[in-house]
Amino acid sequence: MFNERRNQIVWQNLFLVRHGESTANEINRFAGTIDAPLTALGEAQARRAGEDWQAGDIDRVYLSPLLRARQTADILLQRDGSGEATPDFVLDQRLRERNFGEFTLRNKTRLQRQFGLRNYEAALYRPHGSLQDGETIAAFNQRILSFL
Repeated sequence: MFNERRNQIVWQNLFLVRHGESTANEINRFAGTIDAPLTALGEAQARRAGEDWQAGDIDRVYLSPLLRARQTADILLQRDGSGEATPDFVLDQRLRERNFGEFTLRNKTRLQRQFGLRNYEAALYRPHGSLQDGETIAAFNQRILSFL
């Protein structure tokens, strides 16, 4: 009973936020592990997500070392160098985006047409789908779960 209550308390204040739109998202391409920065829309999305948050409400922020994640977190928590207390940022490689291998920086719509929707989705989402030089969804899930 104690462990169940402790787990409820620990997870009670967990917030998961995805980065705002990146330059790769804007043109419908897989960024994967490429350091694609936020667009103006992505910056606005981060500001909007952080409207009701104060940096003092957050103890620690775990994030991918990719630029778009760091930019989103900086905006979200208004880390602007003003000297106000902000939570610790902990970069963790396990939170980086999936490596899409041969799909990296390629247009998603064109890939769907080239491979057919069924094969495209199989490569991306089947547990042992094949992305040449990429990471399977099973390996990606395992990496994320190891973080949690």
